[in-house]
Amino acid sequence: MSTGLKMTIALVVIGLVSTAAPAQPAQADPRAAQAVLVKQVKEHIDKAKAAAGKEWPWFQQMLCSNPQLGGDVIGMFFGASRLSAPDADFEPVRVFDNLYYVGLQQLGAWAVMTSQGIMLIDALNPGDTEPRLLPNISKVGLNPAEIKIVIVTHAHADHGGGAKYLQDKFGAKIVMFGQDWDGAVKDGGDRRR
Repeated sequence: MSTGLKMTIALVVIGLVSTAAPAQPAQADPRAAQAVLVKQVKEHIDKAKAAAGKEWPWFQQMLCSNPQLGGDVIGMFFGASRLSAPDADFEPVRVFDNLYYVGLQQLGAWAVMTSQGIMLIDALNPGDTEPRLLPNISKVGLNPAEIKIVIVTHAHADHGGGAKYLQDKFGAKIVMFGQDWDGAVKDGGDRRR
């Protein structure tokens, strides 16, 4: 299996872990439900690491551990507070080919350079887009003015909060699932945008 294919598989598995958790039936003891979810998260992480093999260890470390919690990725999901702004910074990096990680330690954003410009996956919080995301894009040698499409993975402000800024500044088109779009509009967004 090629390095690129292994990394793609690993990224897909990690992406699924970071953006969606399976619905759990209501249980009397919330700790029991949490234990089931923790087990599922660990299984997904183990699969991603197995798919990547010994390649990209620094990338696995960045995505699958939290140094402030002693490498306990599960702690990030349960009860861990977000890092403060300076502590959350992460040096952006070219992952492979035309894929770049331009996010923060606990909040991902990805740039894919295409022949027609940059496709950005998630836009961080509104307050992080200009001072942190745009400089990270520049640090990997890309021009933020070339952002053409912003894919918002789900309707949380920490993933799509900066999308409007990117649309206004660069004319980027925003892409979301319909249900997320409706939720964003319900929370005060403009359907026409």
